[in-house]
Amino acid sequence: MLYQYLLYLILLVGYIIILWPSGYAIRRFLENFEFENKFKKDETGLNSSQKHAGTYIGYFERFLILIFMLTDQFVAIGFLITAKSIFRFEKSPRGIVEYFLMGTLMSYAIAISVGEIMQYLIIMIQS
Repeated sequence: MLYQYLLYLILLVGYIIILWPSGYAIRRFLENFEFENKFKKDETGLNSSQKHAGTYIGYFERFLILIFMLTDQFVAIGFLITAKSIFRFEKSPRGIVEYFLMGTLMSYAIAISVGEIMQYLIIMIQS
């Protein structure tokens, strides 16, 4: 019984970490860089829901990566990276590509790290 509670707690905390704090950390980290041709929020011509699309894409990709990590589907993580790179970087200016690439790599690093820690904790409570 205690094992189940600990397992649920590990899963809950892991998913919370990859959603809110990691998105905030990535956003704050990227604010420190000046990218060539970086789009300005007020100059994009996008409406407010479109401006936040990257945030939601990050949430979904970290969520999927964590699922793939916990189910040992590492090939699916590679597929996700490939699919995102094809769609995102096809004809974008260099500065925007660098901005999204840095955010994507940070997002993947966080999700994979949290997944590894969760797997370790799950193994520890099983023994």
